[in-house]
Formats: sequence, C-alpha cells, structure tokens
Amino acid sequence: MLAKIESTSINVEFKTHFIGKYGLLYLFGCNLVVKNNSTLPVTIMGKHWKIFSNHSLPEEIIGEGFNGTLPTIQPFETFNYESILPMHTVFASIEPKYNFSFLVNKKKHALSIGVPKVSITPKAFLN
Repeated sequence: MLAKIESTSINVEFKTHFIGKYGLLYLFGCNLVVKNNSTLPVTIMGKHWKIFSNHSLPEEIIGEGFNGTLPTIQPFETFNYESILPMHTVFASIEPKYNFSFLVNKKKHALSIGVPKVSITPKAFLN
C-alpha cells in the first residue's frame, strides 16, 4: 500500500509490502521516501507510528531519527529508509508521522507531517 503527502517544500511517501510469514509473525517491509524541495536543509528529528490491528489497542513506535542518526536532507535531495515491521496479525494498518527541523535566519523551526492511515494487510488475505 502507498500513502503520499506533500507540503509546500517536503514530500513524504510511505509504502508497505508483505514479505511473508516467519513463525508466528507476519513481516512487512516499510519504505520511507522524503524529498526536500526547499532551498534549506531539513533534518528528520523523529518518527511516530501508530499501528492498528485486530488484536489489541493501537501500538506506538516513537523514536528519534533513524538507526541512531538524525539525517539531514540537503535542498532538492531525497532520503530513503527501509525497515521491517513484525506483526502478530496480518490484518493491520499504520499511521506514520515524521518530525522535521530547519533553520531560518538562525532560528530553529519544527514541522510535523503525518501520512494518512495505510492498510498493510495484503489483498490476498482480504479475499
């Protein structure tokens, strides 16, 4: 599944795909693509994923940066990040949000971009 949102200067695209079953877990691949269309560098400060499944209350994954770093995306460049999301159910959706930081006239500004909820359940399981 694909979710895409565009701000005036930052495009965020979030894709998921089903990898397969491993023991009792269903594995999903998650791919984030952030395109900086501004003339300023932007730093991804963190992520906040809300995961909804039929097994429990929403689960949240909150973290700073990616793999221990706060990636800075230079003007007109793209950042790609891939991860694996293990789930106990194949019926789920995810609502990702990302926090950005940038400087204007030496003053730090924050921007939060949320992506609409994405179903991560493969179509094959819905039939």
